Amino acid sequence: MFSKFVVVLLASKLSVGNAVRRDFKSGVSSSFIENAVDHIGALIHQHMADSSSIVEGLAKVRSIVAETPHGDNPSVTQSLKSEVEDLIKIMQTEVDAKIRSAHQSDDGILLSSINELTGKAAALVSAHNQAAVAKNSLVACRTSQTSLSSEVEQHEEKLSDAQKKEDKECKEVVAVDFSWSDNATDFKVDCDISQTGNCKTQVSDLKLRINEMRSTLKASLEKARADHADQVLECQNAKSSADKFKAELETAQRAFKTLKGQCDESEGQFDALLCTFNSHYTDKCEEALSFKKTVVDIDGDAKDRKDEWASSVITQCVLQGVIDQDSNLDLVSQCAGQVDYTKDVGELTRHSDALAILMTGVNFKCTDAETVTFDDQTFTLPLPNDQC
Repeated sequence: MFSKFVVVLLASKLSVGNAVRRDFKSGVSSSFIENAVDHIGALIHQHMADSSSIVEGLAKVRSIVAETPHGDNPSVTQSLKSEVEDLIKIMQTEVDAKIRSAHQSDDGILLSSINELTGKAAALVSAHNQAAVAKNSLVACRTSQTSLSSEVEQHEEKLSDAQKKEDKECKEVVAVDFSWSDNATDFKVDCDISQTGNCKTQVSDLKLRINEMRSTLKASLEKARADHADQVLECQNAKSSADKFKAELETAQRAFKTLKGQCDESEGQFDALLCTFNSHYTDKCEEALSFKKTVVDIDGDAKDRKDEWASSVITQCVLQGVIDQDSNLDLVSQCAGQVDYTKDVGELTRHSDALAILMTGVNFKCTDAETVTFDDQTFTLPLPNDQC
């Protein structure tokens, strides 16, 4: 807001000038003009001193006023009017246009900055979604890996049991020769024919015993062969079972190794995407701070522009009053009432609503110790440097 003190001071000085003014129809007094120019000079010195054209224009007006402290010289009055009009044009060109241009530039800077923040927030959301998908894939993979690990353990148990059975069934199975020669000459009859007269009875008994022995031995041999065959079969079956479980275990182990490799790769992908997300989080939060700082800086510039705009409007209005020979006691107040920065220049669009949306929900708040959760893991943001 333009300084009320300057307006009041200017009004009071012009009022003193009005006290010695001549009749309005014959022109305003030189004292009024001198006071007006002096205090317009104060405004220019405070807000427009960097414009050499305005300072030079003011100097020309002062020079003309100084040449005619009294009287009403039409030639001088025309020269004064011409210089004042030129000064007003210079102010409109150099001050007013500059203020409007600076306002538009700052509005553009704010729009560009909020668009940059919007883009980085969108990139952050996308990075979060990608990391979430990768984490879900990793969790699903690790779940399958755990299940397959249980299957491997089951196959190991089955193989261990089969190998124990194989050891039990095969450890007593040895090569056996079940051949037998029936050689009757090996059998002898102990008989003295001189004493018994003949040996028919003894021979007959021997034959009977031999036949009985043959039958017994033959039956024992067949049973031994059958038992051995059963043992060999059990051993072979145990070996086959052990080989089968070994093959199944090896298949399960290969599948587990392959799946573990896939899961490890998925974990690496998640870790990379997590770091990418963290990078986007840092970028977005830094951009948010930059935007807020930009708003503060531009607000400061806007305040200065408003003061400068008020000075320019009031100065031009008072100068126009000099041209129009308007010695109204309320001239300065009337001129101050013409200041309407919002209407004539505009208000900056600070994008407060957009900023509020970009700092909540899925866009993250960028607060201290903010956290993010992916499935069963929670991380504090930003992540430590040694993690990414």
